[in-house]
Amino acid sequence: MVRACHDVSDGGLLVAVAEMAMASADRIGAALEAPSTLPLHAWCFGEDQGRYVLEVSDDDLVSVLEAAEEHEVGARVIGKTGGHVISVGGRAVTVDELREANEGWLPSYMGAEMSGH
Repeated sequence: MVRACHDVSDGGLLVAVAEMAMASADRIGAALEAPSTLPLHAWCFGEDQGRYVLEVSDDDLVSVLEAAEEHEVGARVIGKTGGHVISVGGRAVTVDELREANEGWLPSYMGAEMSGH
């Protein structure tokens, strides 16, 4: 029932979602719905070794939530996948921009170091 899963222990929820999006063959984004009960930065970047982001199909969503409840595991919907953008709190970035920043920073840094800048 689970298409993809990522822990939230290293960088928080938003980093986990970004890494999942960059790893997907189609660079699938997500529209996330942050709760109003926490500061946005805490929800996006709070790390926890006991939390996971799951991607499930619409057809399996109810079954996954029921299984979590049956086993007394907290679970809730945080958004919906689709498109090529990750958005949360009125801000958005394309998965391609994230991939470029993630994969391009070291070569860029090394180029600056090598040229003496």
